Amino acid sequence: MTMIGWPSSHVQSVVAPPIPVPGLDAHETYASVSLLGQFRTNICAWLWVRADLYFHNGTEMRPESDVELRSGRSAESQAKDTTQLDRFSEVTVVPPADRDFRGIIGDVERAVKTYRDMHNHRHNDANEALPLFRLMTWVDPHFVPAYTMEGTILLGDGSSARLKKSLQVLNEGLQENPESLELLEQIGATRAYPGRDLTGATPPLLRAITLGVAHFKTLDSDQSDALLQSFRWLGLCYRNEGLTEEMAATAAQGLKYFANDPVLAHLEQTPPTLLTNKGAALWRTEHPVDRPAAPAGMS
Repeated sequence: MTMIGWPSSHVQSVVAPPIPVPGLDAHETYASVSLLGQFRTNICAWLWVRADLYFHNGTEMRPESDVELRSGRSAESQAKDTTQLDRFSEVTVVPPADRDFRGIIGDVERAVKTYRDMHNHRHNDANEALPLFRLMTWVDPHFVPAYTMEGTILLGDGSSARLKKSLQVLNEGLQENPESLELLEQIGATRAYPGRDLTGATPPLLRAITLGVAHFKTLDSDQSDALLQSFRWLGLCYRNEGLTEEMAATAAQGLKYFANDPVLAHLEQTPPTLLTNKGAALWRTEHPVDRPAAPAGMS
């Protein structure tokens, strides 16, 4: 015991250092770092799928592929009650009969699985799925999509009571994720419309743009879209406040990163409000659109 005890005091500083080793205190939601993080990720993913199945009456959906989008074929999820929840073109995982080459095998699958022709379908009441998104934020406070979707559902008809609840959830998410472009953009957009609080919408949008520009090369698709929307909303806020110079400057900055965006191009080339229609047409002739090319990999 003496022989074992003596070297233990020498190795203690190695196996139990007084200063934490960098990297060991990484956030536990990273599945590559801890099993708890993997558990949280799996639970949130499962709850997300459950919520999506509920929205579509149990029918499993998937986004359209690039080939399908390029073909120009209409998506199956063109619902009569299209809401903000329909952000992407979707099709059923089990294809409809007119798009299924498998014949009788496809007929059997549609008969034994939960399937519904998604043309002109209606969603279930999204408010009933709110507990699922709240549970996601409890399981993992850094799961940003849960906050953004919950905020969208709570916003509802845009009444003052629902607007307050939506902003409350979004700000709660922002406290947990202070550098989330998606949350900052949605807070700004919600304050601008339907909140009509243009002054209150400006700070989060400016913050989103600052963060997005600083990390532009590492943004994923959701963050890139949030940055684009932030430029758009900020330009529109300036326009409605009559700040045409700030509007044009914001649009010009956004076009450096999203050179082909028509909204920003229009905001940049909006003529002064005092011009008549004839004067505006002349002004546009004298101010042709001349935009820089987008950075590599961006449209």
